[in-house]
Amino acid sequence: MTTDARALTAYHEASHAVAAFILGRDLYMVEVPTSGSLGGKAAGRCTTMATLRDLQDDPIAAEAEAVVCFAGGFAMEALGLTASGTGHDEHKAAEVAVWGAKSADDAIALHDRARRRARRLVDSERFQDLALRLLEYLLEPGHSRPLSVRG
Repeated sequence: MTTDARALTAYHEASHAVAAFILGRDLYMVEVPTSGSLGGKAAGRCTTMATLRDLQDDPIAAEAEAVVCFAGGFAMEALGLTASGTGHDEHKAAEVAVWGAKSADDAIALHDRARRRARRLVDSERFQDLALRLLEYLLEPGHSRPLSVRG
């Protein structure tokens, strides 16, 4: 992984983590490898403590979790960049919406609300400041172990 690719991956993953923090979601791990990928296609990873079962029939938690999914890609778009992991994030947000809703119509509405919330969140000054601070931390020399925050 080139230095530029690592920086982009770190910003993408930092954006997921900042969204989780702002929305009060429990963050498990943020990981950006110093080289290569984490296996498969993933260049980085941000994981919250929530499982799909935790979100079942809980539209409030599911919407917040879907916002976290969207945040990485939307933060990249705000910089005029694209990221290869955005398709996975979109898929995950849709999956979260389905688990958190009682019907297909509710899942679509939840998904759409989460998209709008994520865009507003990413555009906020607080979000951008925190994402840049976390990016600096993730890119510090010698930082090769995952950042893990457990509540």
